[in-house]
Amino acid sequence: MTQIINQLRWNDPSPPLFDIVFGSGGNSVEYLRGGWSTPEEGVTWSVETESHLLLPPIAAPNEYLLEIYAFPLLRAPLLPLQRLAVCVNDAQIGISNCARPARVAYRIPCEVIRPGEPICIRFLHPDASRPCDLLNSVDERILAFAFSRLRLLPTPQFLTYQKKTLPPIALAQMNDSFSSPRSTGAQNDAVTALRELERLTGLTPQHLMLQFESLGQSCEFGLVQRRCGAEPLGLFRFSSIFLDSLLRGLDSKFDAIEDEDAIHVDVVGRADRAEFRLTHSQYEMESHTFIPAEQTTAEEVRKQGIRKLKFLKRKLLDDLEAPRKIFVRTMMPDVSAQHHANSLLLALNRYAAHTLLCVVPADETHPAGSVERVSSGLFMGFIDRFAPVENAHFYSFEAWLSICANALILRNSAEFDAESCALNIPE
Repeated sequence: MTQIINQLRWNDPSPPLFDIVFGSGGNSVEYLRGGWSTPEEGVTWSVETESHLLLPPIAAPNEYLLEIYAFPLLRAPLLPLQRLAVCVNDAQIGISNCARPARVAYRIPCEVIRPGEPICIRFLHPDASRPCDLLNSVDERILAFAFSRLRLLPTPQFLTYQKKTLPPIALAQMNDSFSSPRSTGAQNDAVTALRELERLTGLTPQHLMLQFESLGQSCEFGLVQRRCGAEPLGLFRFSSIFLDSLLRGLDSKFDAIEDEDAIHVDVVGRADRAEFRLTHSQYEMESHTFIPAEQTTAEEVRKQGIRKLKFLKRKLLDDLEAPRKIFVRTMMPDVSAQHHANSLLLALNRYAAHTLLCVVPADETHPAGSVERVSSGLFMGFIDRFAPVENAHFYSFEAWLSICANALILRNSAEFDAESCALNIPE
């Protein structure tokens, strides 16, 4: 746990007002109030169903972010996730469902923190349980989360609210007709849709898709790019990686990619369609190779994979330091998607000013294909469904095209707005 928490500093865009490190070697003791266990190496456990922190008053109340790093106590299927509600001065600022190590950033509205008054932070964790009831353990404490770090920082410009929403773009049922039209009518529909897409973005579908880069929830977006004729190189285009591992990699500039002992090869898929899979144990990362199992040996695939990972790491770092693309991350249905996206954008912006498109399931107020600009750097795209794990090719093509077109339009309009503001600075 301790290796995860102390790697920030190299280019932090928003120096924190408070940087609290938990555990026996940290500085958290002066802020802890009720609901905590004795600090251990690297972490301090929250106990029972509620825990408190008390921070000193700050001179200039404003809008802030509260970013936390915590490890939930889990044991599937008995306890597959931990719920966490976060309150600041009795105002609830967020709810998260955590089934993995959590790193989330919650917005604190400016009216919540009052001048001259201490800042009370409450964590509500109703699923706290005894390890002895879940694990092979004699620990009888009632635990919920092992906290490793907490930061209170001013909300950076790229995360301040600039809300604007674009509705879905009607693309005339392109799912079947785009790549292999089955009738004249379907072909005409596809041509009409493509013209509308080019009119709105000024780009063909191929060039539209080259404006984006996947950050690896699954290979679904990489397949959407392929269907449009775009074949960009990317470390996570056909790889999956958990968000906490992605954040850890971004913090360390993916230095562990160079560890060849962490790279392994196995065979997955049905016997008639078996292919080699590349895994990286340091990041719990899995990558498609698209190499049939009967074509070569596992050792040859591993050697090739080592070279490829090193090359793609260098390319990703170049892209992070010279932003050109919109990064894409899909997230499953969860009340905390935006809180996770805040932390991801913070990590990306330690390199340079980036735009993040977080794609989540549509709902009653956000139809499939629509995009909401939450801030200049964060967009939320809404999709009717994700491709199932067993068939990544069964994606919602129209919705993806609409989301990407809308995201590009919003980014361009945000850049125009920023440029306009810079040219009209009041004296």
